[in-house]
Amino acid sequence: MVRLYGRAKYGNIPDQVRLADAYDDGDGVAKDRALALVWFKAAANYGDAEAQYEMGRAYLLGQGVPRDTAQAADWLRKSAEQGYGPAQVMFGFLYEDGEGVPRDDVQAYTWRTLSLLVPRAVIDKDGRIAAGNDLLGAKLTAAQMAQAEAQIKAWKPAPLTPDQQVSAAIDSVKVNPIHETLNVLRPLAEGGHVRAQYLLGALYGVGMGMPRDPATAIVWYQKAAEQGHPVAQYMLGLAYQKGEDLAKDDAAAIRWLRPAADANIGKAQYLLGILHLGGKGVPPDDVAGRALLQAAADQGESDAQYFLSTLIVAGRGGPADLVEGYKWLLLTEAYRDDDEILGMMAELKADLITKMTPAEIAEAERRAAVWMPTFPKP
Repeated sequence: MVRLYGRAKYGNIPDQVRLADAYDDGDGVAKDRALALVWFKAAANYGDAEAQYEMGRAYLLGQGVPRDTAQAADWLRKSAEQGYGPAQVMFGFLYEDGEGVPRDDVQAYTWRTLSLLVPRAVIDKDGRIAAGNDLLGAKLTAAQMAQAEAQIKAWKPAPLTPDQQVSAAIDSVKVNPIHETLNVLRPLAEGGHVRAQYLLGALYGVGMGMPRDPATAIVWYQKAAEQGHPVAQYMLGLAYQKGEDLAKDDAAAIRWLRPAADANIGKAQYLLGILHLGGKGVPPDDVAGRALLQAAADQGESDAQYFLSTLIVAGRGGPADLVEGYKWLLLTEAYRDDDEILGMMAELKADLITKMTPAEIAEAERRAAVWMPTFPKP
């Protein structure tokens, strides 16, 4: 779940839908319809048909949002035009009932028939939709039926938007040769599409399916960062801080990490906090450093959780609190599996236990238990 949240937050559209489904169903996280809709809307805005359907359904039923048939129709239309069967069914019902759109039996019959022709949409297992559509068709005049049949015959899914082209290219990267993905992304990136620019940077930076090319990665990260892409800003700041793919420059790192941290990118908040604590690129500031680590820890960044616990226990940058410090150690332990952090954590944990009462330890465990079911929370 931690990795799913990270991928969703950094712009992976299918993972945004998976995370939304997890919140909707209470699968691995506390059930939360409002948070589910946050992630459905994020994916819907990038053109994901399933997410658009979920937004339409939410507005139609008033689940998690005020009932609004006009918005319902807008989202369902976008999904239906992509050929998403469940949306086509629901959009047809809107036309039949005159909700959010003018009442129109021809359009109702057209969309419901199209839904039955979509192989990927298993939506009519018991035949009720088909039977209902037959009844609706029986009401149409010959002229109306001819109009509907012409529309059905002529229908084609809407062309992919640039956002949808980017998402499709990234979805296919694991099964298609990398040059096919690059051939889609590169012209979009050259045309100024910010997600395409960031994703090109990521592909060249990782070297997925091709030799790693840090210089080209930096070029595309820079372009995306200048357009305000927060993850690209973080990656550029990280490159300046590490000094491997760019000349080390803590001041430049700070300049790029700050907007990424302001955009709630947990890794940027963590790294910016560490730089504040160490006085690198900025004057030393324990208060600001602790606040940034707190923000990152609240999002599940386990490095930040560990270092935050050390600050809280020592009273650095704010009041000391053994209970709260122990809570963050417990959460680090729950979400990390690498020996280095766990070894340091075990040493601090053993020392803390000698200084705490059984009641304080129990309270820390209670706080950790309360926090865990809500994770990850944006």
